[in-house]
Amino acid sequence: MAETNYKIWAKSSSKGEGRGISLSQHIKDILYNLDKIKTYIKDDKLYELVKMSVLLHDLGKALPYFQIRSVGNRSYKPFEVTANIPHSIFSLFLINKKKLKELIKNSFQQRADEYTQFVLSAVAYHHWRNNFEEVIRYSNSDLDKLLNSDFTEEIEKNLTEDLQNIFNGKINLIEFDKIMAKEILNGAQIQNYVVPPYNLYWLPMRVSFEEVNLADWVKIAGFLMRCDHFASFCESENNLEQPIEIAGLKYSSIKEKLREKFEKKDAKEIWQVDLIEREKLSDKNVILIAPTGSGKTEFSYIWSKGEKTFYTLPLRSAVNQIFKRSKELFDDDKEERTGLLHSDADVYLLGDGNETENLESYSLARQLSYPFMVSTGDQFFPYALRPPSYERIYATFSYSRLVIDEVQAYDPKAAAIIVKYLQDIHKMGGKFLLITATLPSFIKKELEYRIKKENKGTVDFELIDYYAQNKVYSSIKKHKLAFIREKNKEKEFRFSNKVIKEIVDKSKENAGQRVLVVVNTVKLAIDTFNRIHKLIKKEKDFYIELLHSRLTFEKRQEKEKRVEKEFSNPKPENEKKSKIVVATQVVEASLDLDADILFTELAPIDSLIQRMGRVLRRYKNESPKSLDSPNVFITMFENGIESGGYNVYSDDLVGITMKLFLSDTIELEKWCKDRYKKKDWRSEKTIKEFFRKVDSSLVISENSKRDLVEQLYNPKLFGSSNSSYLSTFYKTLDILDAGFMAERKEEAHRIFREISSITVIPQSKLNDLKVALAEFFTKHLEKKNLYIKFKKDILNKFILNVNFPRWKFDEIRFREDIRLSYWIEFDDNSFSSYQTNMLKKWCKNIFIVETEYDPEKGVTDYNFPGYESMII
Repeated sequence: MAETNYKIWAKSSSKGEGRGISLSQHIKDILYNLDKIKTYIKDDKLYELVKMSVLLHDLGKALPYFQIRSVGNRSYKPFEVTANIPHSIFSLFLINKKKLKELIKNSFQQRADEYTQFVLSAVAYHHWRNNFEEVIRYSNSDLDKLLNSDFTEEIEKNLTEDLQNIFNGKINLIEFDKIMAKEILNGAQIQNYVVPPYNLYWLPMRVSFEEVNLADWVKIAGFLMRCDHFASFCESENNLEQPIEIAGLKYSSIKEKLREKFEKKDAKEIWQVDLIEREKLSDKNVILIAPTGSGKTEFSYIWSKGEKTFYTLPLRSAVNQIFKRSKELFDDDKEERTGLLHSDADVYLLGDGNETENLESYSLARQLSYPFMVSTGDQFFPYALRPPSYERIYATFSYSRLVIDEVQAYDPKAAAIIVKYLQDIHKMGGKFLLITATLPSFIKKELEYRIKKENKGTVDFELIDYYAQNKVYSSIKKHKLAFIREKNKEKEFRFSNKVIKEIVDKSKENAGQRVLVVVNTVKLAIDTFNRIHKLIKKEKDFYIELLHSRLTFEKRQEKEKRVEKEFSNPKPENEKKSKIVVATQVVEASLDLDADILFTELAPIDSLIQRMGRVLRRYKNESPKSLDSPNVFITMFENGIESGGYNVYSDDLVGITMKLFLSDTIELEKWCKDRYKKKDWRSEKTIKEFFRKVDSSLVISENSKRDLVEQLYNPKLFGSSNSSYLSTFYKTLDILDAGFMAERKEEAHRIFREISSITVIPQSKLNDLKVALAEFFTKHLEKKNLYIKFKKDILNKFILNVNFPRWKFDEIRFREDIRLSYWIEFDDNSFSSYQTNMLKKWCKNIFIVETEYDPEKGVTDYNFPGYESMII
């Protein structure tokens, strides 16, 4: 049948005019992509069920309302434009369920009822919407009108005529279900015919089906969604030849390219290849514990074998760094094999120019098509909360490899969600590699409990302790610690003039040194930077930089590039220049820096070790020639200990870290039991006792760093019911194990990220914004990818994030007058109606604040009209 003769459209024309894409063609496009990933499904019987779901999933698009109103098929018959229900739900009424079950029974004789449910569920809920509950739980007037009409026979006829060829003898699966229609009209509920796979409400109805084979249920729905989404993407781009899975780089090529890279650095051996091949790790789940700078990332490249791999990190800036390194390895002139995913990946990619190519690259990354994907953890781990459409992600990970870098950097709730995610994808058939310099013991034990070999009950991952395998780490000592006691008033955190002068003096030693200053709050970072800058403003050839998270995206990128250039790793031997970088935690795992000296506030020991990892990074497997003087200075305030208070780090971890430096295990356990009775432990008395006992000049080896982290997360130290850190981890796991499901994807992300910030624009920048918006709409007349360009040209330059307690958000939730969308609508602006509507949609969650904004320093405090100053 010629394309022009098909009655039913699946989609409107991508150009908005002419004939749309026929349902028959859309199904063919999906089947084409399904065939391309058939080998990944690994089960021919399951593949046939996915294929059956593809054939049936869009039958409901024959609905007159969908054809005429949704896709603009004006000549469609029958004509009816008042009865509208979700097309995927209506598909259920067009399936002969008895014949479907007979077909399924040929492959799943003992479980035909359950697998029929799996297929029907995939069909009905592959486009879940927030209003579905109203349709499947309650009576619906539009549905009743449709079921009572005489249109149903004509709809069935349209389908059988259009899809005759593509159904290959299974056309009798299409038949209007009169019995189901009658029962629904008599008060029955759709939820009783097909159980929804989401939402806690339906958990009791789902249990018996999930017990049969939840993994198969997820794969049937997930592979349908993956192929459906990708076919739609290709149709919109008018490029049906784009592969749903791009082939990866061959394993031999990965080894060869890494060998060439190591030879340039005079490396004697590629220990990663030797270890993986000797221990046969490439097809196993692995946990690798190895020091910072030892080559864990290269280990992950080799472990990937060129197969589909997702590499995750907690921070966007760190993701951008690994993305650049990965592209150098996996990409070549013939093929792009590396994708980038995080909330600002589109802006980051556009920053390199080549707009068309980079937008295509971003789109392919969102479709999960690249063989090596680098992303922030929040792009995937929240799906452990099983929000709608989680099956698409789980199905993809069922044949993929997952790398998790720096798992200890996540808060306890996020860490629990990650553990659950690993358990789920392991059951689905995926593999994982966890790489870290320090692994909390409670995470290790929970993985040992959950990651088991099927039918054997033994742990299904290899734990590789590279510290133990490479004895040199017990003798490598790169850091000598000194502790600085700082006097301060209560709730006031400023370094003394003596410390500020010492920072500057250290930068001048040895004809110029690199000094990294890391503090726990933006406020202290800005104050420290201002005072150092004032002290050295008359100095010549002196580099100083301030870096933290409360800057615009554009400015932070500029600063990160400058810092990486000035503190490049390794430091050149002939460098003779004084350099100081003042930063917050953003440098812990995101930038590849090489400093000579570190001044840092006290933080949990794992964070301190990350900060130390930026000092003498040029020394890989050896100690520096001399450690006569300290190169790590840890400051502690008499009142409050550190500037973050109870807001930045867990109170448990800060207190335990102090005691660990005293090397008194008995005292530590006693203190942990008694501390909760002493609410004022962050006091001068505590500091006085600490400095009386601590080793004034402590040298620590790479091995001892690992040991300290293991002690930090010793569950015995969190035994009190008042301890919030570990209890949060285990309570989160208990909730997930009980079947908790997020109702929306946004809810899942909010739970995972524990967002305690809001997006703002300084009021003083509104006039500049007005000019920039006028230029933006003049420059970009084409509507395609307009929001991505808006992010790059506008949001990238004007907005920033500031701290705001989650518990106070209700105070501003309904303050429309302090939202940017309100200014767009009611200020004296010359935007068109279309532009105004777009801007309101794009800016609805951006707040206007009164603040003194410095583009180089960011924001320290801010006001909402009628509110007290919010201190950062």
